[in-house]
Amino acid sequence: MLVIALCVVLAIFVVRFLSVRMGLSDRLGTLLGVGTSICGVSAIVATAPAIDAKQEETSVAVATITVFGLLAVLIYPLLGRVLGLTDAFFGTWAGTAVNDTSQVVATGLIYSQTAGEVATVVKLTRNLFMAPVIVVLSSIYLARARSAGGPKATRGGVSLKTAVPGFVLGFLAMAVLNSLGAFPPAVLDLIKTASGWLIVIALGGVGVETNLASLRTIGLRPFYAGLCAATFMAAVSFTLIALFGIG
Repeated sequence: MLVIALCVVLAIFVVRFLSVRMGLSDRLGTLLGVGTSICGVSAIVATAPAIDAKQEETSVAVATITVFGLLAVLIYPLLGRVLGLTDAFFGTWAGTAVNDTSQVVATGLIYSQTAGEVATVVKLTRNLFMAPVIVVLSSIYLARARSAGGPKATRGGVSLKTAVPGFVLGFLAMAVLNSLGAFPPAVLDLIKTASGWLIVIALGGVGVETNLASLRTIGLRPFYAGLCAATFMAAVSFTLIALFGIG
């Protein structure tokens, strides 16, 4: 949990700082920061109305994060093999550094079944930071708007529905029920079989939603910012995992 928290906080501040230094808007930098640090597209979409981001900023952030998330699915397993990482180390690395949940699951399962399971748990834990981060960011932009004499802080707001993805709540509910022994062995076997097929469907969805032509719409500055963000997240999470001796 500490590694995840450090990665989230560092990524938000550093990615936003680098984005602004590259000439991007403050809000676009913030969207890239939350997309990189927490939950990819879900975090961007949930954060955008809370900070009054423009539609163009949201679209660019989504395209950038999606492209680098796809690249992570292809590159991380190769790096893991080259570095000889254990399943636990790689799963934790993928869970803390790759963007979207579906991309994390894909990255982990490409490496191994165990790595996929570890990556999924780590990523869903990381997703829990979405709600408090959005609340903090919304408060910051609200304070800025008030100090600037604006009539209102944002067009949108923060709610549990937008701040916490439904799949996170579903994961927690199933984990609690399973821990309480609510499922007999036969039902557990059925759930495991179904989950395998659902993962296949989810990974297919990643491919369907990926448009390589989006590279042309990103532009150079957001692309460079996304590259810096992805590299920073990979390096920081890897270093912290190694320092804490995980895996």
